[in-house]
Amino acid sequence: HRIHNDAEFRIVGVVVDAMTGTPVAGASVLINMGDNAMEATAGGDGRFAFDGLKVGKYPLYAVARGYVREGYNQHGAFLTAVVTGNGLDSEHVVFKLHPEAVLYGKVTDERGEPVRNAQVMLLSGDQGWGQRRVGIRSQKQTNDLGEYRFAHLGAGKYYVAVQAHPWYAQTGLRYQPEPVGPVGGIM
Repeated sequence: HRIHNDAEFRIVGVVVDAMTGTPVAGASVLINMGDNAMEATAGGDGRFAFDGLKVGKYPLYAVARGYVREGYNQHGAFLTAVVTGNGLDSEHVVFKLHPEAVLYGKVTDERGEPVRNAQVMLLSGDQGWGQRRVGIRSQKQTNDLGEYRFAHLGAGKYYVAVQAHPWYAQTGLRYQPEPVGPVGGIM
């Protein structure tokens, strides 16, 4: 009994919101095969399909407006590939896409006044390739109201660090005394 590797298979599924389970219409689903990539757009019911696939392992990625770009069943740096072949079910994929998050805030001094141009660093406890490390993910400066905003974030644990110099603590301000001339105007 021989298995024919030239048979064509399908990957069929639905993209849903990971929090609510509702379909995500218009999501782009991609299969990344090195130099070759295939893309399908989910319909109004969140359904997508790839036809004409050979036996193999296919990593799937999805993205939609308001959602994080992620791999199928992604956890940290790892994801699950969909396997096609004789006797394997690749036509009931449920791709759970996680909504984006926004982290925002305001930097103030001890009197509650906004601090302009403060350097705000977003750090995350990333678990890449089995190593736990905290690293800088993004940097912003506060606006004239002391506000900052980090968008397009996935679920996770984040840290915020601020480095600021209020205007009254600037080291670039110097007092220069007036030049001293003759007293009384008589020379």
